[in-house]
Order: sequence, then structure tokens, then C-alpha cells
Amino acid sequence: MNCSNGSQTRELVGHGHYARPIIFSIALAIATLERFESRNLRGRRNFMNIHELLSRYAAGQRNFSDLSLIAVKLRSVNLRNANFSGANLTSANLSHCQLSGADFRNARLGNVDFSNSNLTGANFAGATLVGANLTNANLTEANLSKTDLSNVNLTQAHLRHATLPSKDSQEISAK
Repeated sequence: MNCSNGSQTRELVGHGHYARPIIFSIALAIATLERFESRNLRGRRNFMNIHELLSRYAAGQRNFSDLSLIAVKLRSVNLRNANFSGANLTSANLSHCQLSGADFRNARLGNVDFSNSNLTGANFAGATLVGANLTNANLTEANLSKTDLSNVNLTQAHLRHATLPSKDSQEISAK
């Protein structure tokens, strides 16, 4: 891997003489190489480390649903429009991330650090965000319906046109 300009990483992917460069808009040095597990439709375990997740994202894959990514450290990465529905991201560090349009429906997001992240238009419907840190996060037009926001830190969060949960099951739109 060669780093250039401090924010881009280039990696050669392929076999033999047919290697092709993939340019990431994130710094892989920030991410810790750990393995994470998911199960495919047949119940078999799927393992993926952070490097593989970021490589697949750079190659165009956006579906990371149902992965177990507990305590993952993905600070300052671009995962715009990624699908993490049903994923377990408990205690993950997703601070300073670009996550606009991301799908977190029914995800387990307890104690996740989303501080200073762009979550514009993200869908959190049915997710559990207990104890999450959303300090200074941009949640403009985010869907937080049917979301558990117990003990969530929303200090200086931007909630313009966001759909917020209510105790009587009627959603509230922030203006």
C-alpha cells in the first residue's frame, strides 16, 4: 500500500500481471484489521475484516447488512449509501464519517460514536441507538422513526427535517 496526499490509499488488487489499482478516499491506516462475522442465507458464517469491507465498498459493493461489526473502528471513512440494515455495530467508532444515505434499519447501534459524522438522509427506522454519541452529527432528513434514543447524546446535532420517534407511535418531523 502506498499513501499519497495523506488521505488517499492505493492498493493493487488482482492476480499476476492483471493487477488493477483501486483508489480509496479514506485512509486504511485509521481502521484496525479485525475479522467480523455474518451469516449467509444458508446459515453459514461469513467473515470479513475492515480492510475487506473497505475494499468491497471501493469496488462498488454497498450491501453489508446483517454483519456483526462490534467495536469496529472506522473513524473518518466514506461509506455513503452503505446498507447496514440488521447489522450489529454495538460500540463501533464511526466518528467523522461520511454516511449520508446509509441504511441502518433495525441495526444494533448501542454506544456507537457517530460524533461529527454526516448522516444526511440516513435511515435508522427500528434501530437501537441506546447510549450512542451523535454530538455535532448532521442528521438532516434522517429517519429516526421507531428508534430507541434512550441516553443518546444529541448535543449540537443537526436535525432539520428529520423524522423523530414519539412515545405515542406518531412520528414527529423536526423543522
